[in-house]
Amino acid sequence: MINRAEIIQFVRTKGAYVLFVLLLFTWPLAWKYTSLGLDVETAVGSQVECVFYRVRWPGDGSIMIGRIDEPLRPYRHPLERFDLGGVFFHPAMNLHPANVWERMGFRWVDYDSALNPGPCDVSPHAARVKLIGFPHSLIVLAAAAMAFAQFRRLRRAKTANDHQG
Repeated sequence: MINRAEIIQFVRTKGAYVLFVLLLFTWPLAWKYTSLGLDVETAVGSQVECVFYRVRWPGDGSIMIGRIDEPLRPYRHPLERFDLGGVFFHPAMNLHPANVWERMGFRWVDYDSALNPGPCDVSPHAARVKLIGFPHSLIVLAAAAMAFAQFRRLRRAKTANDHQG
């Protein structure tokens, strides 16, 4: 059995490398619509409330993380309280960037259908959406910087130990 100290040691010594490799391998997802996350269904009277916690690659080179609430709807199947959900490699979403920041991949979506007319472009059927988005390349570069810093820190520690022993 793996103990807590081994997990902490792994994260301290290899965590940034694992994160970098994971983000590097998911980079191609940024150019096709892909959505992965947890679907939560809750009974509300005779209807069901669906909430999606998602990591989304809308197809414009960015990655979005957040929550999407769908309107109440009648039961269509047995209630699934927690369910992993995903859509993979579909054509890119038709987003309508409102400014230069959104064209670069930075997004802050705080949508409520009760307050805003028309559908939300990142989730047209949603009642409420809260998402934050970044260019995927920026996150890969940040993870690379973390991996490089971790490499340098471990190398310095090894050099200091070699000089002491």
